[in-house]
Amino acid sequence: MTDRSGDKRRHPRLMREETLSIRPVSGGQGIAERDAIYCSTVDMSASGIQVQLERPLPEGQHLDIWIALLDDLGTYHLQGKVNWVREESSVLVAGIEIMPHSEDIRGWEELFS
Repeated sequence: MTDRSGDKRRHPRLMREETLSIRPVSGGQGIAERDAIYCSTVDMSASGIQVQLERPLPEGQHLDIWIALLDDLGTYHLQGKVNWVREESSVLVAGIEIMPHSEDIRGWEELFS
């Protein structure tokens, strides 16, 4: 498969639409800066989530993430960081890296193994 988009993904992605809550936090300290933002996933993997946004977030922004998956696959509390934000087909999307120190990282990674 040819990588024409500069894609640097480490894990295969699952195309799945889920609703999640993201809350911007101060640089890794876990202190909430704003109210929760509700958005939808485009795809997800063990190490990242692509989401649709209504308004942009700054690259490098740390996030507190809550995602409850359909089909009784569980609820996960994760920490992330915005790696990129761009417009694709008139939709604003962001790539969020899941931090390895996330509270529910083991369970999250098991979903993709």
